[in-house]
Amino acid sequence: MEMEQAQRELQYARSIQEGLLPQEPLFAHEQRMQCVGRMRTAREVGGDFYDVFFLDTDHVFFVIADVCGKGLPAALFMVRAIAILRAQSGYDRQFTDYAARLIARLNRQLCDYNDARQFLTAFCGIVDLETRTLRYVNAGHNPPALAMGGQAFEYLEEPINPIVGMFDGLSYQVGEVVLAPGSALLLYTDGVTEAEDKNKAMLGDEPFLAVLNAASSRAAGDLVDTVFSAVSRFAGDAPQSDDITVLALRWA
Repeated sequence: MEMEQAQRELQYARSIQEGLLPQEPLFAHEQRMQCVGRMRTAREVGGDFYDVFFLDTDHVFFVIADVCGKGLPAALFMVRAIAILRAQSGYDRQFTDYAARLIARLNRQLCDYNDARQFLTAFCGIVDLETRTLRYVNAGHNPPALAMGGQAFEYLEEPINPIVGMFDGLSYQVGEVVLAPGSALLLYTDGVTEAEDKNKAMLGDEPFLAVLNAASSRAAGDLVDTVFSAVSRFAGDAPQSDDITVLALRWA
C-alpha cells in the first residue's frame, strides 16, 4: 500500500510538472514565428524543461535546460529554476546583453541554499520578430542546430559559457545572429544525442545533424516529430536512459 501511494504521488507530481510547461498550441495566432516543444521523461518526473513567452509585442524569450541527475531531486530543482526565470521582470530592449543578465541572476539565485550542489545547463535567447535578430546565451548546454533560410542545419557553437547553479559570481557572454527568412532553430537536451541502443551505442552529434538535414519538412511541429521518431528508431527496445526534450522555432 505504501508503494502504491508513493506511485500515485509520483504520477501527481508528473502532472504538476507537465502543467508547468507551455501549453500547446504555442502562439497559434502569431504569423511571424512557429514554436513547438515536447518533453518525454525517463522516469515519472525529470529535470529537463523548456519555456517560451513574449516579453513585449515584438520580443520573444525562450529557454531549454537540463538539470544534472534524474527523478524527484532534479524535478524539484527544475521547478525552482523555472520559477526564478518567470519571476524576472523589467525587460529593457536597450540592454543587448539582457539574456546574459538574466542567466547571471538565475545562477546567483540557484547558488543560494544549494547544499546538494545541483546545477543545470541551459540555452536561452531573445528574438526580435521585426528584425529577426537573435541574441542568445549558451550556458554549458548542447549547441542547438540552426538552418539559416533554406541552408543546411549547422551547430551554433559559440560562445560557450559556464554551467548554472554551481559557482556564484559568474558572467556570461552573448552571441548574436540575424536570421534569414525561413530560418529554423532546433534546441534539445542531451537525451537526444546520447540516446542509447541495446548495445549501449549513442546516437551522436553528426548522425543527429544528418537526421535534421534529411527531414522532409522544416515546419516546427514536423521537426519535433522527426527528432522523436529518429530517437525511437535508433533506441529500438532499449529503455530510455535520460529525459528527452526538444524545442523547435521557425521564422516566417
